[in-house]
Amino acid sequence: MNRSSSSGVGSNATGGGMTSEVRCFCGLISEVKQAWTDGNPGRRDLIREQAEELKNLRTMVRHEGHTVNPEVRAINSEVLLQMETMEAENKKLKQELASSCEREKMGRQFVLISWLGFVCVTAVIVNALK
Repeated sequence: MNRSSSSGVGSNATGGGMTSEVRCFCGLISEVKQAWTDGNPGRRDLIREQAEELKNLRTMVRHEGHTVNPEVRAINSEVLLQMETMEAENKKLKQELASSCEREKMGRQFVLISWLGFVCVTAVIVNALK
């Protein structure tokens, strides 16, 4: 059997299949076995010890998820309450911003119309004096 740091493939005469070593993301070596059968050539299976270890780790994670501290729950409820109040305040501020933008737009239109009226009245007066 060939062994290398990245991944190696070699034949295993006693097992009748192919085995290889693959480096996990955490840096540990995970031994992967390939079953060479006529029905499913090249199938990859984790060895039993790894499957048992994965099963144990999954159960530990499930148990830790169910045993949440009451302090953590209280903090979560406080954070959710603060988030709801901030969302309400954000909605109110967005409405105020929209009304402010609309008032500003109306003010610009008023100034523009006033200047146009001033120019027209000035033109009429100048034309009448000629």
